[in-house]
Amino acid sequence: MPRPSALDHHRNAGTPASTNESAARILDQFASELACDECPPSRRIAAYRQAAEALRQSPLAIDELWRTGGDRGLTRIRGVTPAIARVVGDLIATKRIPLRGSPHDTSGSKR
Repeated sequence: MPRPSALDHHRNAGTPASTNESAARILDQFASELACDECPPSRRIAAYRQAAEALRQSPLAIDELWRTGGDRGLTRIRGVTPAIARVVGDLIATKRIPLRGSPHDTSGSKR
């Protein structure tokens, strides 16, 4: 699995929209790294891109879904498959996506 880099520390951490956007950007980055000019588009790349857009459009905050339902909770967002939910859950668990109220939250909000 590709490693997120520049997205590990973004300046707007701490709001539901920014948490979802952080995850969406990472999924977009994964899709871009999987894609190559000579390769035909794959379902896996499409799934990452679809999930990224679903996260951006969702009014549901992924950190709350994950805290209350784990990876399975993330699948409440239409367009997030169980496989993508595991990827996002791993990103949350390894703190690559800052959550509201966490030590990595720079917004000052505490849930």
